[in-house]
Amino acid sequence: MRKTILLSSICFAVFSLTAQNKKCGTMDNYFAKPKKNGVSFVSAEQKAQQWRQQNSNLTKTQNTVTIPVVFHCVYKSATDVTYIPDSVFQRQISVMNETYGLTNSNFSTTRPIFDTLAANTGIQFCLAGFDPQGNPSNGIVRYQSSQNWLSSITNDAIKTTYPPWDPSRYLNVWTCDMSLLGIPIVLGYATFPGEPAATDGIVLQAEFVGFQSNGTPNNLGRTMVHEAGHYFGLRHIWGDGQQSSIPCDSTDHVDDTPHAADASQTDCDTTKNTCSTESVFWSQFGIDPPDMVENYMDYSTDGCMTMFTKGQSERMWSFINTTRSGFLTNPVGCSIIGIGEISTDQPNPFLIYPNPASAILNINAMNNNNQELTVFIMNAVGEVVSKFQMKASQYKLDISDYSKGIYLIRIANETTDFVKKIIIE
Repeated sequence: MRKTILLSSICFAVFSLTAQNKKCGTMDNYFAKPKKNGVSFVSAEQKAQQWRQQNSNLTKTQNTVTIPVVFHCVYKSATDVTYIPDSVFQRQISVMNETYGLTNSNFSTTRPIFDTLAANTGIQFCLAGFDPQGNPSNGIVRYQSSQNWLSSITNDAIKTTYPPWDPSRYLNVWTCDMSLLGIPIVLGYATFPGEPAATDGIVLQAEFVGFQSNGTPNNLGRTMVHEAGHYFGLRHIWGDGQQSSIPCDSTDHVDDTPHAADASQTDCDTTKNTCSTESVFWSQFGIDPPDMVENYMDYSTDGCMTMFTKGQSERMWSFINTTRSGFLTNPVGCSIIGIGEISTDQPNPFLIYPNPASAILNINAMNNNNQELTVFIMNAVGEVVSKFQMKASQYKLDISDYSKGIYLIRIANETTDFVKKIIIE
């Protein structure tokens, strides 16, 4: 009888947690910490707000900043899902650069009421080129542990067990298992600017890193996109539901994101309009917009998410110029160690030659069936230098004007994601 009661309790706990569809544990982590940590974020908020007021014109014309990332891969065994190949981490960096640079192919699905608000944030990412001691690095370190890190959501145990690299120079990301009885309870969580350096960074559930064919609605790498938004000071678009008796009175401190009563959960319901009261940004024109389910700071499915707004970009830059200003003069640099051919489970779907090349690069799509493909040419740090559409099975790319060096060529659509390293001589 006792075993039955215990099993029932566990099953109820799993049902309760999964029923909430907890995509992000950032606020749980934040409220579980000592109150003084909250004061630190409030102080960071005040500094950022002051900077925005003093630089209201500058925030709209920022240069690009590149953030060196180190992935701390905590895995159970080399055959377990928690062991993430280097190629998946590189793919995650590509996803970050697309989404923060507004080159993501699904942006075309954004509704007209919102698409003009979308921002190229100017924030880019790369795998760290050197470790804290100055040794060359590929930005990936691995630790083997049989432990489950579910409790880390509230006590940050994974970060104290495997300490971060200097958080003023690196974005630290831990990947691990935070499931309960094999069921992911949370996809990730992050710290806000101003929180203690010893626990600063992002934690991700292993199977939601990168672009993965795992059959889930969160398999396109948007979890890190969302959590990095928190890391740079963004709140959930519904203001985290800290409401009084007045509906829709919470705020994410960004005017151009419409008010929302709660998260979108896992749907992509474009008919939702949970709040009729809006900021002056919208109300001055008499507009009552729907919920912005396309926003990366909602809980929509990965395929539904397409954009950050200009207001969100300005807010992130206000923290980059204050609490996270170490990234603006960062000597770490980016890694080209271990950049290889990255593809999904389709074996060699493209033939790209010659490699190295100097004048013309041939791209042959095998069994293309007239699919439209988006081709991205990225430099060694993941910045997109060229983008074009390809529908024919053969394409000749003139590379005579490209600088010599290592590049990545990425070919993608809704069903394909293929990346190959090329060298231009």
